[in-house]
Amino acid sequence: MTSLSLLQPLRSLVDSGGIVVAIIMAVALVLWILLLERAWLLWALQRHFTRQSLVDWHSRIDPQSRRSGWIRQQLISENRQRLESTLPVIAGLIGTLPMLGLFGTVSGMVLIFDQVAINGSPEFMAEGIARATLPTLAGMITAISGLAGYGIIKSRIRPAIANLRKELKQ
Repeated sequence: MTSLSLLQPLRSLVDSGGIVVAIIMAVALVLWILLLERAWLLWALQRHFTRQSLVDWHSRIDPQSRRSGWIRQQLISENRQRLESTLPVIAGLIGTLPMLGLFGTVSGMVLIFDQVAINGSPEFMAEGIARATLPTLAGMITAISGLAGYGIIKSRIRPAIANLRKELKQ
C-alpha cells in the first residue's frame, strides 16, 4: 500500500465536501498538534519542570522567610502558566470548527439553489444536499474529538499543579 493510496480517502472527502472541508482538516490538524504538545508538556512537567522547581525551592537561602512563600507561589504560577498558555487557543479552535462546517453547508446550499434556478430541475438537489451537509459533519466530528482531548488535558492540569504544590512544602 503506497502513501498515496492512504491519502485517497482524505482526497475523496475534500472532493465531496469542497474547500471548507480542507480548511476544517487543516484547523483540526493544528488543534491536534496543540493538544499533543500540551500532553507532552504535562508529561514534561511531571518529570523535568517539577524536578527543576524542587531544585530551585531547596536551594533558596532563607527557608522560613516571607520571601520563601513568594518564591513557592512564583514557581507554582510559572508552571501553571506554562501548562495553560495555549488552552484558550485550543478552545477557540474547537469553537471555530462547527462554525466552519455550517459555513460550508450554507455555501453548498446556495450553490445547489443556484443550480436549480439555472437548470430548472430539482432532481440534482438530493445529491447536492448530501454533499452540502458533509462540511457540518466534518466540523462537528473534529470539534467533538478536539473537545474530548481538551477535556482530558484540562482535567490533568489541576492534579499536576496540586502535586507540585504538595512537593513544594514550606
